[in-house]
Amino acid sequence: LDRPTDVRLCCEPGSSDLHCSVQPNPSDGGTVVTFVLAASTMVTIRLVATDGSIINEHRLGILEAGEHSIPISANAGLYHCTITAGTSMQAFPVIFQ
Repeated sequence: LDRPTDVRLCCEPGSSDLHCSVQPNPSDGGTVVTFVLAASTMVTIRLVATDGSIINEHRLGILEAGEHSIPISANAGLYHCTITAGTSMQAFPVIFQ
């Protein structure tokens, strides 16, 4: 499978023409990760606890270019949400109360 080498996620520095959000954050139960892909590519979203354990993993397969919204949830705590798209990866904190 050929994958583009320049797949950019919405949260990467320098990609001001793209948008990203995690709403709500902090959350009382569930939140929605919204991201934009510049090209069609394989995407995985992981929710990782502060001890490094993977709480949730969403292997979304190949998604088309454009905006995507994926709901995530976890028990109360601080987590890192990691989006991997092709050769790009972006992580950001998510708080569940």
